Amino acid sequence: MFNTDIVSSTSCSVNSHSRLARDLAERTHTANAVPRIQFTGLLPLAFVSLQESGYESLERKSCKPHPAGFSVIDKADDSSPEIPDYNRLASSKQIWRDLIGNYTRFGDVRELLDKIDDRYVIMNAGDEMSFRFKEQPPPPAGWMRDFIIVGDGWIKDGDYNSTFSKTVQPLPYHDKNQYVIAPGRLEDEEVYRRHPEDWQKYHTRYVTPDVFHAAI
Repeated sequence: MFNTDIVSSTSCSVNSHSRLARDLAERTHTANAVPRIQFTGLLPLAFVSLQESGYESLERKSCKPHPAGFSVIDKADDSSPEIPDYNRLASSKQIWRDLIGNYTRFGDVRELLDKIDDRYVIMNAGDEMSFRFKEQPPPPAGWMRDFIIVGDGWIKDGDYNSTFSKTVQPLPYHDKNQYVIAPGRLEDEEVYRRHPEDWQKYHTRYVTPDVFHAAI
């Protein structure tokens, strides 16, 4: 599914329903434009990092998570997919029980996305991450340029049937294949032990489901 809006930044949203909307074609008649690449999903929690490809990589000028809210959902009929409308907001508050724990604070986080090293952005439902890239020279006449994001990360939902679905922990990392031990202290997590400074500088936004519980 393609979103034909061309904007000056690339946005990744963790939103309320499954969707991958991408406009990969650069419109050569639109000055200084890059596509909005929109990831929205039934995800109370996502751990996001980016992977460089073997093709020419664009220099990231900024990578900033920020609040976005939850899009209005359109559906033609019972058999149709649910399509979020990015330009219409249904809610900016918690709409379900958020997972308890530390999330990445808002603002520039380029350092966390430079490479695959078990450092990542921890995004909550309703968060959005916007990327800005260095402007590229136009392609040769008659050519069209594509933009592709290769992602590397994990997702976790808050379903009661999911293991440890109430908390951000246990924290994922590439060497671990199973998550069967109940989370304990943050300081005992392997990812924390490898990069404790990230919890001082980046993962400082502590979230609880209190707002959701108060609204019930």
